[in-house]
Amino acid sequence: MDIWEICALAVLCAAVGAIIGNMAGGLNVAVKLAGLALALGGVVGILGEVVRAVGELSFRGEFSEYASLMMKGVGIATLCRVCSDVCRDCGQSTVASAVESAGKLTMILLSMPIVADLLQYANELLEKI
Repeated sequence: MDIWEICALAVLCAAVGAIIGNMAGGLNVAVKLAGLALALGGVVGILGEVVRAVGELSFRGEFSEYASLMMKGVGIATLCRVCSDVCRDCGQSTVASAVESAGKLTMILLSMPIVADLLQYANELLEKI
């Protein structure tokens, strides 16, 4: 399942949920859960491809450290997005903003080894000139 199919299913479930929500509120929850299950199924398929591709690249020596950082970053971004969406759905937009800020700061902290390596490479290039 590719991203277009996931988005189309999500929009379809949202539209059906909105229509059914006005008629029979109990079915709205079932439609939401079905849409969530379909979307998560597609995400799991895409995630499997990403993990496989990163795993292949990580066997190329020096990239393994960067692959690990990239996968951690994807996990942090996903976790923070889901958490902030749940907080917003519960009416806690201030808490959601705090979670997003914490996620951004964590990503900056996570990227520091890459920045340090880039600065080291730049310094080595400048010394050769």
